[in-house]
Amino acid sequence: MFLYQGSHATISKIVDDILCVEITNSMLSEKLFQYKIISLESSIIRKGNFKGPKVQMSLSLMQDASYTFQLFNGDNMIENCSLSKLR
Repeated sequence: MFLYQGSHATISKIVDDILCVEITNSMLSEKLFQYKIISLESSIIRKGNFKGPKVQMSLSLMQDASYTFQLFNGDNMIENCSLSKLR
């Protein structure tokens, strides 16, 4: 079920238009995080923030395509992975 397991977070595959992000680094679990979902053309499709340790994001309004997911804590990018939304 996991798409990406990094040193700070685990990012799920998109299932039923839902993406799950879980902060796995206990030192960061209650911090504020920012994220960006970026198209292959380098356009920001979606951005937002959440307070850890877990969040579920509905991606139902996004087109089926490949994207880059970036996760930040302040100015520091802590995870960066590719994801695909396909029906």
